[in-house]
Amino acid sequence: MLRRTVLLLGWMLGAVPMVGLMAQGYKAPAGVTILTEDEILTMIVGNTLVGAKEPWVEYYKPDGTKKRGLIRGLWEGSQRYKGRWKIKGSLWCLSYPDDPDSNGCWTLALIGDKVEWYKPNGKEDPPPSTLLSGNPKNL
Repeated sequence: MLRRTVLLLGWMLGAVPMVGLMAQGYKAPAGVTILTEDEILTMIVGNTLVGAKEPWVEYYKPDGTKKRGLIRGLWEGSQRYKGRWKIKGSLWCLSYPDDPDSNGCWTLALIGDKVEWYKPNGKEDPPPSTLLSGNPKNL
């Protein structure tokens, strides 16, 4: 069976055992391994995600603190935007001042270079995105 690794990007209910903080209200998909805070920092921070079905690209820039930073995004190849990311224990949350409807926290599963996003109820949303090393789009 393919090994699944989960990034917590929200509060998670202990559907799967994990080391460290359990987030309340979120469910993990069955059969996944939860990443620790340090694994999230290593795999996402300083790197870029590209949307699969929606035309977005986001670079997660550190701001000198360990658990928060800046989002530099590009929508439809030309429209730049900004936001902030934050880690709470093993949790990942995003906020966008110009698009508050997109604010929130998710759990993520990382399978190869694909990141699957999960809402609190365990349903995948948005579709999987692709993880790119560094900031190849110069955001």
